[in-house]
Amino acid sequence: MMQTPRFAGIRMALQEIHVLGYRARLLLLCGLFQCVPHCTLGGDIPHAEPVVYIALSETARKISISCAGTFRVGRWGTHRRPTRGYPGERWTFTIHGHQIQASDDAGLSRGLFKEKVYIYPEDPRTPLCLDGAKYRGEFILESIEGGTLRIINAVGLESYLKGVLPAELGRPGEKGFDALKAQAVAARSYTLYQMAQRREGPFDLLPSEADQVYLGMDGEDPRANEAVESTWGIVALYKGRIIRANYSSTCAGKTASASAVWPKGGDFPYLRARKDSQNGEDFCSKAPYYRWEEVWDCHELYEVVRKNLWRSQDKLKGKDPGPVEKMTILSRTPSGRVAELGVWTQSGRYIVRGDEVRWVLRRTNGAPLRSSFIGALRKKEEKGRCFMVLEGGGFGHGVGLCQTGAMEMSRQGYNYLQILRHYYKDIDIQQIYDGRRNRKSSGPPG
Repeated sequence: MMQTPRFAGIRMALQEIHVLGYRARLLLLCGLFQCVPHCTLGGDIPHAEPVVYIALSETARKISISCAGTFRVGRWGTHRRPTRGYPGERWTFTIHGHQIQASDDAGLSRGLFKEKVYIYPEDPRTPLCLDGAKYRGEFILESIEGGTLRIINAVGLESYLKGVLPAELGRPGEKGFDALKAQAVAARSYTLYQMAQRREGPFDLLPSEADQVYLGMDGEDPRANEAVESTWGIVALYKGRIIRANYSSTCAGKTASASAVWPKGGDFPYLRARKDSQNGEDFCSKAPYYRWEEVWDCHELYEVVRKNLWRSQDKLKGKDPGPVEKMTILSRTPSGRVAELGVWTQSGRYIVRGDEVRWVLRRTNGAPLRSSFIGALRKKEEKGRCFMVLEGGGFGHGVGLCQTGAMEMSRQGYNYLQILRHYYKDIDIQQIYDGRRNRKSSGPPG
């Protein structure tokens, strides 16, 4: 899909909207619908809470939006005053050619938009509802290639994190609070890093495991919100730059180096393989997927690899490599994960590298393999049937913070700073912005 430049540089304008009062908010929004000069984050470190753009969907053809309060619907790039929607009204937006058709509860047309559509609540404390799900912030709708809607949630970073933490870490209880705080700092750092990398794209993040799982306001939890509030604006830095704070569920006892997991992704000194213990039992050893076993029918496994080999081989896209004849692990990373998996088919030998192993050796339910921390495949005969058995450990790519390990560290009394420094090598932790009113803060960490 062809990407378009970010919305004429509205990032800084939206940032101002979030801190202004009602009248000033409306005045600024009127200016926002004109051409605004391009703005950037000013390097990797913003000086105030930025607005994040999350692409909630790019496949919808019809959506409904409502609000418990009054809301506005505006045309992008025009001087027209945004149309008012009233409390409880449910507006429907559908694709009509290359335009967006808006209709109210009665089925009456409320506009045919050639431009992007901008929707916001008059009272920023009142969430908008997308197909019944509540979201803080605003929505931007755009007709995109393929005849579908791109739905973007434009929301302050700290509000965004409140919809991320419970989805990513769950509800670990009182003794897990410092794990929540560590997760908040990691997720905030990851977000800011990706915003800087993707500033020319149409959005910042996806609401899934491709970036971070985000469930909006419905996914929030009071304890997780408190973790966000108490670490407001705090990030992890390496040599003065915000880090790409990757994290995953369970590292199996040793985290992985980013350069080993994603060989084409570059090297990050703070994302190196580290033992997940402090001279004792692995912190994540009590996790459900610390160790596991996967079993396939022999023929089934080879068919799975045959169908998914293209995921690691550009030259195989749209092609059949032929039946798989043999597979073997060729090399391992310092953390014990598979570095190279050799696959022989009728069309030749292929090398699957790093985390791509998980996407080629898929499980029986079609999901990626839990981890590339695996042993050798072994054949087992049972009741006249042939099975392939694989023993492994961990869940996820294993780079950076180990979430189940962090929760155990928190239960053992480690604070969030110690947790972060355990998983990210040689980092500094700093509060880069505040700007809050009447909120308690733990202040800049030492």
